[in-house]
Amino acid sequence: MARTVWLAMVFGAFVTVLGCGDGSAPPVTGSMHPDTGVGAGETPPPSIDCLDLCLRSAYCVGQLCDEDKMSTVYVTIGDEIAAQCNVSCAAAPPIGLTMSQWQCLFQSSCRQVFERDTCGIQGTYSCT
Repeated sequence: MARTVWLAMVFGAFVTVLGCGDGSAPPVTGSMHPDTGVGAGETPPPSIDCLDLCLRSAYCVGQLCDEDKMSTVYVTIGDEIAAQCNVSCAAAPPIGLTMSQWQCLFQSSCRQVFERDTCGIQGTYSCT
């Protein structure tokens, strides 16, 4: 039960911060970490949609938290979040990103997007 609540909280923070949630979860920021480049150079999907945003966020949270905590458990949690993306995005409002931000989201590293907000989307993450 506690794990499910935690997953919902983490996922809520991602979806809300990136523009396809209801605003109920506040963004949480972490301290600056070295950028290993994980997630950089991906090909962005041709159109902006919540599902691709959710899947990218789930991937990045797993990778970044494993880097931050020097573990391998968060990738599995990222996979669990990704499994909930279809349901979470079904009733989501349109995403308010420009095409430039969308491309930046996939071409920049996860750390640039979610810790340094390189793309200007107010991206954050939390591993707690």
